[in-house]
Amino acid sequence: MSAALRNCLGYTAVYQRQYTQARALLTEALDISRSLRSPHEEARALAGLGATELSLGHGDRAVLHVTRDVDLATSLRSDWVASMANVILGLVHYFQKRNDEALACFNDAHAHAERDGRPRMLGRPLSCAADVHLRLGRYREAQQLLRQAVDLVQQGGDIFLCARSLTRLGTAEQGTGNLTEAIGLHLQALHVQRTLLSPLTEPSYDWLETDIRGRLGRTFTAAGRFREAHEQFQAVLNAYSA
Repeated sequence: MSAALRNCLGYTAVYQRQYTQARALLTEALDISRSLRSPHEEARALAGLGATELSLGHGDRAVLHVTRDVDLATSLRSDWVASMANVILGLVHYFQKRNDEALACFNDAHAHAERDGRPRMLGRPLSCAADVHLRLGRYREAQQLLRQAVDLVQQGGDIFLCARSLTRLGTAEQGTGNLTEAIGLHLQALHVQRTLLSPLTEPSYDWLETDIRGRLGRTFTAAGRFREAHEQFQAVLNAYSA
């Protein structure tokens, strides 16, 4: 089985949250690609391993893979891989609360995505960068990025990222005092999640729903709509208790 096929299977396993299998497949792909001097497959394997280690909470291991990958993908002019590697590196910084470093990585990811030209790739680093601005209370900066991200991921057909970005845009609107707009965006995100995604095919279906409902509940609370807030928080509690 070739390195390319192992990479494809490895990426599928990452998406399905089968991380042990993903790591084994991607490690094999990396070894084969290096033995056959196939740098493009090596770059893909490194990015996949970075994503796997990040998902497992091994930030330092993820950094080792994607730091090498950024250099390799850039030298190969593989903007898709370079963008993905920078997003992974940015997420490591984000989770470790290194905000400036995270933003720099997301900016680099966006620059590579612009050269790649695919809307879906453009939307992801914008949405991730917005998370940093939300954490820092920079709601207007987050609004601008998320509005762009929503448009791009809708063009690219990424339903999960669309719902994720819509609910974060709701949080940004709440931050600027637009509670009615914020509630509408959270409800729109919930509608997208519940009608266009399936728990049978989307591994993060439940996580996304609880994230949206938690944000919606906080916005209802800020608006003084406590009964509706209670309903959302109870739904989150029920999901975790199931």
